[in-house]
Amino acid sequence: MVVRNVGGDGFGPVPLRQRALAPDLARGFMLLGIALANSAIVAAAGTPAFLRPAAVSGAVVESVLFVLVHARSFPLFAFLFGYGLVQFAFRLDSAGFGRAAVQRVLVRRNVWLAVFGFAHAALLFYGDILTAYGLLGVLAVLVFLRLDDRLLGVVWWLYAASAVAVAWFGWRTFVAMLDGGTASVAPSFQGSLLTDDFWLASGLRLWEWPQHTVFAIPAILGIWLGMWAARRRWLEEPERHVKRLWLVACGGVGLAVASGVPLALIASGAVSVDAHGVDSALQLHNNGGVFAGPGLAAVFGLVSVRIRRWRRLGVVSAVAALGRMSLSAYLFQSVVWLVVVSRVGFGLAESVSHPVVVVAGLAVGVWLCSVVAAAWWQRRGYRGPAELLLRRLSYGARGCRGG
Repeated sequence: MVVRNVGGDGFGPVPLRQRALAPDLARGFMLLGIALANSAIVAAAGTPAFLRPAAVSGAVVESVLFVLVHARSFPLFAFLFGYGLVQFAFRLDSAGFGRAAVQRVLVRRNVWLAVFGFAHAALLFYGDILTAYGLLGVLAVLVFLRLDDRLLGVVWWLYAASAVAVAWFGWRTFVAMLDGGTASVAPSFQGSLLTDDFWLASGLRLWEWPQHTVFAIPAILGIWLGMWAARRRWLEEPERHVKRLWLVACGGVGLAVASGVPLALIASGAVSVDAHGVDSALQLHNNGGVFAGPGLAAVFGLVSVRIRRWRRLGVVSAVAALGRMSLSAYLFQSVVWLVVVSRVGFGLAESVSHPVVVVAGLAVGVWLCSVVAAAWWQRRGYRGPAELLLRRLSYGARGCRGG
């Protein structure tokens, strides 16, 4: 069903001219990272770990994914998710809603997001993130949204503790790389990706999905920080925070990239370590990835400062349009992985000689098509179908009217 944006006296979507560019642009590019990460998981039928490293091109592509994509795209999602919660709360508050009403609307929205996640996992992909963020969003609304700025700022101390952990695992990994060994990065397979029976895969996904949801709990750190940054309007008014954004961008992205290199070297066979070294590299990779969230968000904040001077945004506007339909685009990606890549569908990963390269190329192609479609969709005044449905479920068919 296609529904146009219709003006009215209700609590409607923010007009495009009033939207901050940086969050939408970040969400649009974030979808490219998510596409690459999830398509690689489907291609490998589980955790990517160089299952077919014979081709140099495959090893190079997979190395890039380990350094820049895996465990680095979703932290940006967490940061933007927390940022968006505060934006929603501000809008509801400015529309005249009391604290209790704001809380009810946001809790209902996040509960429905978790329901979307259940359907997504049951029908399409076990690696759903919507349920985890929906449940964490309820927690954030009930707890973090009530905190004053001083208590909300405690999150920086938690990030400092994470940096200490990264340094520790980095040292252990460095020592292990010097000592050498014969261990390798072992893959973990998912049954739902190994069968060609849709209904069996669906049942297996419902078994795997809760475990993946629990694995996503540490994302609360990124949500918390995103809420803190939203209180200070880092992405709506980036020109006021340029120095801080530069510091966070360089520190966050630099740490995330550096912490991913050892695992890429070990998994590709360029460096040999023992089993303890593999474990340290995995811990380094995952703990370092959390810094990609604020780091990349800061990058897009800085980019938005520069491109505001441009008269014609062109591609930037199209990517931002995709960011405004991120939920619809995320679900569309899973449809493609199920139909085209997985064994339930056409089984592309099983029918090509270099699946890592081919599927990564498909992910980029899917993202580019999504950008074009989102720009076309937006020019005609349409909202994303998933966003529209979530809004109706959260606010009611007529939207929020009054305070």
